[in-house]
Amino acid sequence: MLEGHDWDTHASVTREAYEAASLRSDRVRIRALHGLHETARGESLAQLVADITELAGDSRETEDVFSVRLAAGDVALVSGDPDAAFHSAMQAFELKAQNPDVPLTLAMRAAIWSRNLDRVRQVAALQINLPGTGAFAEAERTYARAAVAALEGRSADAVAGLRDANAALRRLGQRFEAARHVVDAAVLLPDEPEVLGWVDEARALFTELRAQPYLDRLDQALASSSSTSPAPATSEAARARA
Repeated sequence: MLEGHDWDTHASVTREAYEAASLRSDRVRIRALHGLHETARGESLAQLVADITELAGDSRETEDVFSVRLAAGDVALVSGDPDAAFHSAMQAFELKAQNPDVPLTLAMRAAIWSRNLDRVRQVAALQINLPGTGAFAEAERTYARAAVAALEGRSADAVAGLRDANAALRRLGQRFEAARHVVDAAVLLPDEPEVLGWVDEARALFTELRAQPYLDRLDQALASSSSTSPAPATSEAARARA
């Protein structure tokens, strides 16, 4: 999916696999996989959460609960509720299931979309300390550091980090994830000329894939400016001292 091509073909394959699966655990996993395309397109959102919740039932198996919470978080994000998305993603991360980078990526995006510096710092610390190695893991660490820099007002460091992370993802063929990073960059730095230069390619890919929620969030970010963007959210303690 993150490669950003042949989504209709992939969706057809996962739909057929779901219909053919007989084991409940397989159906949960495949339904969640199929739902990645739906959330990216803003389609069947309530049905996705309902399906996975019903399939999981009363199961307390880690992977089942993980799937329910992650689906709820994905749906919340593309439905315009980054706060709920953040909490669901962190709940999924705390289960210590396989691939902890997946809920952390969602949590980071939710924190960025709400421009919450405390949350971005929290998730960045976790992402930077994940044990994963390789180009993709390093790109995500660079991206996390850049998000912190952006909300701390270190724009030059932020742009450099976002540029490096985006380039790494493109080298890996992760076109959709790179385009989502452009949305994040536009949320963080809507007035940066270099960021604006990345927008057209991302917009074209979202249009091709029919990823409407990301088109909408990109347009919303670009409609903001330094004079109208909300200031980064601060901690409760800082607000109490103000």
